[in-house]
Amino acid sequence: MPVCQLNLFPGETTVIWVSIDVPSEQTPGQYEGEIIISASKAEAESTNQSLSKLEKHQLYRELRDCLDTVEPLEGKPLEEVVERVKSATSSLRRVLLSPLFSDFFSDNGPIDMMEEDAISSLSIRLKISLTVWDFVLPATPSVPTVIGISDTVIEDRFGVEHGSNEWFELLDQHFKWLLQYRISPYFCRWGNGMRVLTYTSPWPADHPKSDEYFSDPRLAAYAVPNGPIVPCGDTAKDYLRREVEILRTKKHWRKAYFYLWDEFRVKYPPVCSWESGTWSLLFLIS
Repeated sequence: MPVCQLNLFPGETTVIWVSIDVPSEQTPGQYEGEIIISASKAEAESTNQSLSKLEKHQLYRELRDCLDTVEPLEGKPLEEVVERVKSATSSLRRVLLSPLFSDFFSDNGPIDMMEEDAISSLSIRLKISLTVWDFVLPATPSVPTVIGISDTVIEDRFGVEHGSNEWFELLDQHFKWLLQYRISPYFCRWGNGMRVLTYTSPWPADHPKSDEYFSDPRLAAYAVPNGPIVPCGDTAKDYLRREVEILRTKKHWRKAYFYLWDEFRVKYPPVCSWESGTWSLLFLIS
C-alpha cells in the first residue's frame, strides 16, 4: 500500500478515506492485512531554531539585567534582596517560557526527552479484512448512472478561472475519479429559469480528449452541451449543430443525451412534428 503523510496539530482530528483497488484477475477468497498509523514529532520550524540579531540582542539584555539585579547584593537589606531575587526570577521565567524553549516544556512542566521520544514514535496497527467474490463487474454499467458537478463550485473552491488550463485540469481529475467507480459524470452551469448548460467533456466534440472521454467503456452516458462551454464566438444554435454533426458519426453516439432544464414542469402533453426526416418534440413549460 502507498505511504502518505498527514500533518496535524495537537488536538486536531481528520478523516481518512481508504480505497482498495482489486484487479479483475485476483483469486477469490479472504484477504487480511494491516494499516499502520505512526505518530512522529515534526522537526521544529527553522524560525524557532534560529534567532534574528534583534531577538538575540533582546535575549542578551534580559539575561544581563538578571545578573545586574542579583550581583550587587552584598550588604543590602533583606527586604531589598528579596525584591531583587523576585525580579530576577520573573525575568528568567519570561525567558524560559519564550517560544525558543517551547519544545522543552508542557502544561505539566518539563518534558523528559526519553519519554517524549517514546510517545512521539507511537504506532497503531489496524487490521483489515477484504473478501474477493467470484464475479467481475462489467466495464459498462447495465444501468446508466450519472452525477452532476457544478463547474462554478470547482472554480470557487479551487480559485481557478473558467476556461483556464488549471480549470480544464481540475475537471479532468473529477471526471477520472468518478469514472473509476463506474459513475458517468457531467458538469453543469446554471442559467435563468432552471435552465442548465450540461456537458460531460469541457472540450469540443472534435477534440481528441472528447473522443477519449466518450469512447471509454466505463462511461454509460454523456451529456451534449446545447451551447458553447467556453466563449468562442459561436451562437448556441451553431455550436450545437456542429457538435451533433460530429458526434453522430461516432460509435458512441448512442450514449448521448441532452439535459436542458432542471425540474421543469410540463403543462400540456408534448406535440410531435415531422420535419426533414426528423421527429421533434415540443414541450409547453409552465
